[in-house]
Amino acid sequence: MKFTLKRFVGATTLVLLAAGVAGCNSSNPASNSASTASNSASSASASTSKGKVGSKVSADLMQTLSTISRQSLAQKREPAKVSLQPVSGPALGSGYPVVLYIGADFCPYCAALRWPLVVALLRFGTFDGLRYMRSSSTDVYADTVTFSFDGAQYHSDYIQFDAVDIADRQGHALNKPTDAQQAVFQQFDVAPYTKVPGAIPFVYFGGRYIEIASPFLPNLLSSLSWENVARQLKAGQTDLSNQVIAAANVYTAAICSLTGGKPASTCDSSAVKAIVSRLPNK
Repeated sequence: MKFTLKRFVGATTLVLLAAGVAGCNSSNPASNSASTASNSASSASASTSKGKVGSKVSADLMQTLSTISRQSLAQKREPAKVSLQPVSGPALGSGYPVVLYIGADFCPYCAALRWPLVVALLRFGTFDGLRYMRSSSTDVYADTVTFSFDGAQYHSDYIQFDAVDIADRQGHALNKPTDAQQAVFQQFDVAPYTKVPGAIPFVYFGGRYIEIASPFLPNLLSSLSWENVARQLKAGQTDLSNQVIAAANVYTAAICSLTGGKPASTCDSSAVKAIVSRLPNK
């Protein structure tokens, strides 16, 4: 199960996974013309801010996301089902606990997952160089707004975040995982954790938990700009905000289990405490 260029050319396949909602099949992408056609309208009506793709996220939007990450801790948003799966794997580091993300810019399910993942990570540190991104324009849920981790730096006193986007939004090879990252992917992105080996997005929380799939469908982001999404998350009154914050709270609880409950300002919040007891055990 090695990442090669041919794996990322063409549209992805909707994969119903064991725990999460759905993900992309990175091992054998195939076109899905019916689904792509059904999403052409949302692609055509997408925000004119599409031109931002690849550029650095504005300071204003980063500040808004940071505010959302803090203020939403007071909201006890919980998913109906915690989609994380327990594992027992290597730590991938000798210092801070490591959170590993493997995905691709073309993948709309990776695009959806990055929203709650970014919100959760901002509760433990800061990003520099996060970029605007959209999923493939020719795939299901075309042009889903998201962010790219490629080239970005994450700074934290509590965790290490390693992101590997293996292909760009056109399907061209981008980054390769290290041997250790590849070994973890091969060990856990297989049955019984997923019905389709090699599915993305894949998130590995310090050898304790994995997420394989998006926690919600990308259609909630249809026709929205980055600013539209941020406004909904800040207002907190929509299905999208409920889904994103609930997933962010789950990821935050998982990370708090790795950091020994630090920082207390995050891990002792009502939102996180409400989920800690629901985290699965190996």
